[in-house]
Amino acid sequence: MSDRAILWLFLVVVPVCFFGIIIPAQAGDGKPVASIEVDSHNFGFAYEGEDVTHDFIVKNSGDAALEIKTVKTH
Repeated sequence: MSDRAILWLFLVVVPVCFFGIIIPAQAGDGKPVASIEVDSHNFGFAYEGEDVTHDFIVKNSGDAALEIKTVKTH
């Protein structure tokens, strides 16, 4: 490969590839915001071994993807 081709590669192709990957990632550079209207629920009396369920609705009010990694009870 000639010196001119190598120079062209580094001056044109490499920056296009680099910025083509980096710039779209910065377009959605906001933060996720978890919003929960009701953050607790009283299940009342439940027998041992009885299954009780409740749906908590979590909304993402931010402008980036929200990833919930763990959920804990008190």
